[in-house]
Amino acid sequence: MAVQDSTFKEACDEGRIAGGLVVPGFTFNVHRFVDNLLMHLEEAGVLCRWNTTVRRIQTETGGRVSGLLTNSGAIRADHYSLHPGAYGDHELLQGTPAEERIGGVAGRWLVLPRPASMRRRGVKIHGDARSESGASLPVVDLNLTPRHLDGAEKIIVGGGYVYVGNPPFPMEESAPAFRLIDTENERIVTLFLGKAYRHAVSDGSLARSDATCVRSFSDNDEPLCEQLPTANGGVLTIDGGTNTGTTTAAPFIAQSVVERIGKARN
Repeated sequence: MAVQDSTFKEACDEGRIAGGLVVPGFTFNVHRFVDNLLMHLEEAGVLCRWNTTVRRIQTETGGRVSGLLTNSGAIRADHYSLHPGAYGDHELLQGTPAEERIGGVAGRWLVLPRPASMRRRGVKIHGDARSESGASLPVVDLNLTPRHLDGAEKIIVGGGYVYVGNPPFPMEESAPAFRLIDTENERIVTLFLGKAYRHAVSDGSLARSDATCVRSFSDNDEPLCEQLPTANGGVLTIDGGTNTGTTTAAPFIAQSVVERIGKARN
């Protein structure tokens, strides 16, 4: 690997980095994007129901879907598309091919000063198992994201893939799963950002996040795609899983749903 700055020199010299790729990419403000998208959909006549929890899929004799039962009544349509994510009601998918196939995985963050040697670009660390003190340990994937926070240049270190089951999730910071993620994230940071990490620890600038993200994960780490016939001759689609990347996958999931609805109509 050709090192263009000294940030990862120590890790390269010690054989911890086998190679790297520099690729063009982009980021966007997802909250603003969603706000604009919802405004556009509502202007086009789409009805958005807020604070409404879908509890269960209602079926008639023969197994065809007749509606969705919510905390404010039943919703009935020709076609339905469900993407419950990690926070979907546990009973929602009961009796469907997707039952017990979607759960939650948790991630956490560390924050430390960005070394002057590190360029202001995102870095993805993807690792394999390694041996330490005779034990085989995984190398958790980490995202290193430069940010300007509180008047200073920082690195947001995000990672963690601990399975936490179905909601309600244990969101208190002291939960054993989250402590495990924090410990593992720091272990990986020491391997790849040893000098920067040691400086942050010694001067007290290392911050351990008190926030946790929980995202969906399928039972086999593959995209989930199931469908059921409806009473009105349409289809109910269930999509989900895959942990991260759902923003990138969203247009393709939407296209797939439209195609399945089109086939049902024909």
